[in-house]
Amino acid sequence: MDRRSVGLLAHDVRVCLGRISYSAYLVHWPVAVFANYIYGAAASDPVGLAIQLIIILVLAAAMYRFVERPFLAAHNTPQKASPVRMLIATSAVLAMLCALIMMGNGWSWRLNGPRQQVNQLEAFGVAPC
Repeated sequence: MDRRSVGLLAHDVRVCLGRISYSAYLVHWPVAVFANYIYGAAASDPVGLAIQLIIILVLAAAMYRFVERPFLAAHNTPQKASPVRMLIATSAVLAMLCALIMMGNGWSWRLNGPRQQVNQLEAFGVAPC
C-alpha cells in the first residue's frame, strides 16, 4: 500500500503515537495519580500536565520498545515458551515477595514514629485513644 493512499494516518508522528498508544494507556493513570499525590494541585496546572504528558510518552515508548516488541517478536519464533516461562517465574517471585511483606504486616520502617507506636499497640490488642 502506498503511503499517499493512507492519507493522514501515514504521518510518522501519528504512526509512532499509534504504536505506543496501548503502552500510554497502561501508564497514564499511574503517572496522573502519583503526580497528584506528590505535587497536589500543581500537577493539574498547564506546566504540570505538560510534564505528565512527557513522562507518559517517554514511559510508553520505553514499554513499547523493551516490553511489547520483544514479547510480540517472541511469538514469531519457534521458542514461544521462553517468554511465558520468564513471565511465570517473575510473577511467582513477585507474589512471594508480596506474601512475605503482608505476613510481616507491611513495611513498618516507612511509617513515622507515632504511627509505628500505634501499630505496636494495636498488635497487642490495645486500641489507641
